[in-house]
Amino acid sequence: MGDLRSRDRLCHRAHRHAHGLGLAAPRAHHYRDRLLHRRHKSLPERDRHRDGDPLPVAAPLPYPALSHDHEQETRYREGDAAAWDRPIRDSELFDPARRDIFNFIDETKVARLRPLLPARGNAIEIGAGSGRLLIRLGRERPYRLFALDYAPYAIRAVRENYRRAKAEGYALFGDARSLPLPAGSFDVVLSGGLLEHFRDPAPILAEMARILRPGGLFYADIVPRKVSLYRWAERERMARDENLAEGIYESDLTKSAWRDLIRHAGLRDVRLISAGVYPPYTLRGHESLTWRYGSVLRALDGTLIADVLGFFYMVTARKPRP
Repeated sequence: MGDLRSRDRLCHRAHRHAHGLGLAAPRAHHYRDRLLHRRHKSLPERDRHRDGDPLPVAAPLPYPALSHDHEQETRYREGDAAAWDRPIRDSELFDPARRDIFNFIDETKVARLRPLLPARGNAIEIGAGSGRLLIRLGRERPYRLFALDYAPYAIRAVRENYRRAKAEGYALFGDARSLPLPAGSFDVVLSGGLLEHFRDPAPILAEMARILRPGGLFYADIVPRKVSLYRWAERERMARDENLAEGIYESDLTKSAWRDLIRHAGLRDVRLISAGVYPPYTLRGHESLTWRYGSVLRALDGTLIADVLGFFYMVTARKPRP
């Protein structure tokens, strides 16, 4: 993990698998919670499809506060511009037929969520990145889709993936600690590889719980700071480097601490499992091995083996009814 390319690959694979798991961190300010309160500016004309046509617009937004398209598109200028305005990576593009680690993890999450999903309603992904997990859930149920992020490239990625999936949805800029949305307005609220970006995730959890309808489903996946089989090559870096080092996002919180935080946000029926016992990403052919033995590897999720060797957590919870 000595070179930048390896670190960039880690950020991809460990933080937004569907999730695009790959928000590159700006070098100047690498903590997400320093990047959230910025004044709003509209995106330039270049944030359109490559052929120059305007990006597709779904039906009018259901919330008056979000009804003016460009007025609600925010550019956050802090940090390295290349991190926020970079091109969309191939791994972030919606292509369910691609047998890579990203799609394997996407499918794992969908399988976990499928029996829990509400029959219909509004679904939103906070810190959406590429929005691929959100789009997959939209294929499972007839949801109205919302993706919220603060990076211009993420909004472009979401819109491109809506186009690729032939899905209607909204791509919104916003502050995860002060969501521009009414309370109780979503049936599904999810995040993938977001919460470990914050030293104090409580405000984000509180906002996610606030916009969730009573009875609605909360989902998050979290990358903990722990040795795992998939990230075996990083064990020395984890022992040596400070948590939340530049370009690396991991949580030092224990499973029980995460459960307590989520309950404190007002959610109940909290279920947190360890997952992701996969071949080391440094092993040649690790993705083909993962797909070949996928059913065996997925059967390990939620077991003691995953507690020791898994590289991420999956969390579900419900907002109690009055």
